[in-house]
Formats: sequence, C-alpha cells, structure tokens
Amino acid sequence: MKKIINIGPKTSIDLISKNWIADDNDELVFVVSKASSFALFAEGVALGYLQEFLISGKRLTIKFHKSSKKISLSSLQDDSVNSYINIVNLNIPEILCGIFGLQLIYKSSGIYEAFSDVDDPVRARGYIGSIIWKVVQNNKGQLGDGKSRYLICRHDYRVPAVLRGRDALTFPASDVFRSKISPVIGSIGDEKISSVDAKTLVGSWIYHIAENAFEHGSVDANDNLLNGYSGILIQKIATPNKAAIDKREDLDDESKKYLHNLYQNHGFKNTNTLTVLTVMDCGRGIHNTLPEKYKSFSDEERLEYAFMRGVTRHKIGEGRSGYGLFDSIRAARKLNALLVVCSANIYSVKSFEDLSGDTVYFRNKVKFLSKYTGSSLSIIWPSKTN
Repeated sequence: MKKIINIGPKTSIDLISKNWIADDNDELVFVVSKASSFALFAEGVALGYLQEFLISGKRLTIKFHKSSKKISLSSLQDDSVNSYINIVNLNIPEILCGIFGLQLIYKSSGIYEAFSDVDDPVRARGYIGSIIWKVVQNNKGQLGDGKSRYLICRHDYRVPAVLRGRDALTFPASDVFRSKISPVIGSIGDEKISSVDAKTLVGSWIYHIAENAFEHGSVDANDNLLNGYSGILIQKIATPNKAAIDKREDLDDESKKYLHNLYQNHGFKNTNTLTVLTVMDCGRGIHNTLPEKYKSFSDEERLEYAFMRGVTRHKIGEGRSGYGLFDSIRAARKLNALLVVCSANIYSVKSFEDLSGDTVYFRNKVKFLSKYTGSSLSIIWPSKTN
C-alpha cells in the first residue's frame, strides 16, 4: 500500500510528527512543489523521520505536484547551470535543494512527473540529483541564496570544501573551522555578526556541534559510516516589530515567546536581525550514543548526561572528548540564544535563561516524537544589537 505525504508550505514539526507515520504502508510518496518548505527547525526533524522510514524498509518515491512546471532535459544539460538560482530557475522545487531534499532524492527509487521529455522515474531521479550535487561541489559544499545557506556533507564528501583544513576526511581544527565559517555566516542577509565576542561564541557553538555530528552522527551502532547527507543550515530572519512575531507561520510558540522576551526584557529592537544555525544528521540520536553504563537511565536523563562536562562515548583522555556539547551550552547562554534540541525521539526547546549552571534539565520540558533516530541542534540569536 502507498501513503501520500504532501509537503506543503512551512511544514511544521507538529505536522510532521502527526502525519509522517508509515503505519502498514510499504511505500511513501512525497509530493513536492514550488510551495513546499519547512518551518523553522523542522528540516532536521524531517531528516530523522526520513531515516526512520529507511531503517524500517519503506520504499520512497517523489512526485512533482500536478501544478508544477515540467523540467526539460536540455535545460539540465546546459553547462551554465552552476548556482543555486540556476537550479531553482529550472523548475526544481527548492525543498529538494537542501540536506533533506538531497537525502530524499538519494534514497528514493524514482521521481515521477518531473520532466516534459523523460518518462523514466529512475532516470529523472539521476538527472535531478546529479545537477544539484554538481552545483554543491562547484560551490565548495555550499547551496543557497542570500537568506539561507547549506553547508552539505555526504559519506564520500565528509567535510564541505569551504571548511576543510589540510585533508578532506578529517574534521578541521578549531581555529581553521572558525576562521572559515565566520565569513560564510556573515555573508547571509544584510547584517553582520555585531562583535568580535559574538563571532567567537558563534564559532564555538557551531564548531562543537558540527564536530559532534561528524564523530557521532555519521555512524551506526557498529561505527560503520552511514550513507547519505548531513550538514549545516544558516538562516537570517528579519522581524521588524513585535506585532509581526505572532503573524509568522514559520515560528513555533516557543520561538515566539523567546522573541517577545527579547523585545520586552533585553533591548531587542525592530532594526535587529536574527540568525539561526542548525546542524542535522541521520545518526542514532545524541543520547543513544552514550556508553553502556547509561543504558538504565531514561531517554531524557541520558540527554542531560550528554550535555554534562566530561561525558563521552570515547575513552577519557582523548583530547577534549566530553566537553563539546557542554561548551556549546555556555556559548548559547552568552549569546542570549534559544537552543532547540532534537535527539531521536526527544524534542526540547530551551531559552538562554534556562541554561544557567552546569546541567541542562530536559525532564521538565520535553516533547516525544514518533521517530527514534536522527539529531538536529539549532540556536537562534539576535545577531545585531544597536
């Protein structure tokens, strides 16, 4: 049996958790269009659900919505196609031009009703996946426009070229990573990160989270490399006034509450810009990578331990193992950030005001999802203050 999953505009985490249920269906058909998009923080959650479907042996296919304009094969074969805007102008839905979209293409068995001159869904899948990946490689692992940017990893392209140190297979050293990602973040939107201190904190957060995903989120329980896509999403959000917050359909209630708090209590103004950073992967979930001695604890307790100082699945003494997630909490707190954690089946949102002390408590503010794999960590913070 088939289940149709229509990806509409601003698809939310709540909608995904309620509707993306395979049940007894053996095939899932994802219907996409120009209007398909994700609400804030939802893409990483969707990536986890996709991995859940694959683990359970579901067949995945993609279908262009009947309202979509058809692609012509000749347009894809044009050598001048070398940027994100070129891809979008080919009538390829933007939702396919990101981490979730590339994973969906890669793991699907075919794309239907996409071309005016290609009837074979397997060939259609190959053509679309190849042109997007060509643009990713031509742009050193980047894909996006002036408002959002992906830094994309794959099992055979583990570190985007724009972030690499001396080799392509090893995660770059902290100073190299920070020096290379700072101009990428600053190039998104019209505003720049406001201060040297903020740049240091942002670099610290994204480095620790990305390194954790590289080490733990790219392998299975037996440390075998997972085939597929992961990476970083950078977004800028303009919120001109308090009244506009509640009207935004892409913000969940916790994000709106956080923004109202910034306006009321922390000097946020209508000239400010918000930056969002998300690191997403298809791994087992943060709390599921801890050592055997933590198995008897609940999921929420294990997630709390994962963010504590010195807790790691590595042997004690291997560099600064066990400090990455802990250090990321301190950086988020100093940035006045909202921290969004999705670890396998756990989803939790924490304001910087909840991040005091050395322990992050997830037991009192957690939502359980109907998936058991994948990780997505995000922060949203005021990137410019006046």
